[in-house]
Amino acid sequence: MGISVKSFRILMVLALLIGMGVSSVCAEDHPEFSQWSFKLTGEERFRAEYKKDFDFNQSRKDNGSQFYHRFRLGGATSLMDEYLKSKVDIFIEGLDAQTGSHQIKAAANQVDDFDLHQAYVNVHNILGSDFDIKAGRQELKYGKGRLIAAADVG
Repeated sequence: MGISVKSFRILMVLALLIGMGVSSVCAEDHPEFSQWSFKLTGEERFRAEYKKDFDFNQSRKDNGSQFYHRFRLGGATSLMDEYLKSKVDIFIEGLDAQTGSHQIKAAANQVDDFDLHQAYVNVHNILGSDFDIKAGRQELKYGKGRLIAAADVG
């Protein structure tokens, strides 16, 4: 699912509009105390490797270097109540992972465009109850992450 940076911006605006609609329902109790907080997140990782005899086959000339680059860009917004507890959280994050090389061709599965990594809305204390709902595309990690976890390699 490769998307452009322009499409990612449109998705961020849509997520904010949806969140504002959900928050207007949640803020009906005490609208004078409701306030928004915003946060922009980003992460960049770069790794370079040099390998001699890349595939352990002496008959091929496959010495060279490769680099791996990962860039994440995200935006989060929250609607807070008078006690600064979050009522609604909205998060959207894009991920760009690239591979380049000198003298070595990158594998087809290592080439990627800017993708939508996470996009979710989290509504807390629905109708005054202790129930929350979190819907959308999200990383999952349960317990120690042995059974279900999002691998953070890079």
